[in-house]
Amino acid sequence: MINSDAKLFTKLIANRIHTVLPNIINPCQTGFMHHRLISDNGWVSQTLMRHVQKVDPHDSSVAVLLDQEKAYDRVHPQYIQAIMEHIGLPKRLVDTLIALFFSTKVHVSINGWLAAPFQQGRGLRQGDPLSPLLFNIAFEPLLRSILCNHAIQGIRIPDTVGWRSTVNLAVA
Repeated sequence: MINSDAKLFTKLIANRIHTVLPNIINPCQTGFMHHRLISDNGWVSQTLMRHVQKVDPHDSSVAVLLDQEKAYDRVHPQYIQAIMEHIGLPKRLVDTLIALFFSTKVHVSINGWLAAPFQQGRGLRQGDPLSPLLFNIAFEPLLRSILCNHAIQGIRIPDTVGWRSTVNLAVA
């Protein structure tokens, strides 16, 4: 459980961060982003598959679905700190977020008994309003590296202004 005061504070920060995320997070990332629907990526994937099958039923294109098990638990403090600093979040905000998420003590309740506290060394908290946004920020370098990789061409589809290549879709 997250302290109510901490949850309120992180919700306020999340609302502020939401105002700048559209400038940072690639449009292909629709999970937990205001004015973006994760269902759009499902629709686009189905449309792309139908398009490829219709244009060339023997096309050898490959679609890859990656689902990271316990994704929030795998976010390391040094990594997310470096990414937040790289994208230009204010140092004071970055330091505050790192302290909020990685300097906290955790108690585990086992059969009604509280175990000895331990420090959370990595991972984002489930249920915290900031966790999905921080995960999107942590995931963004992978999405950008895929987009910049010339070996990954994506699927070219006709667009209203010519041809457009769809390389990745993401719902963190």
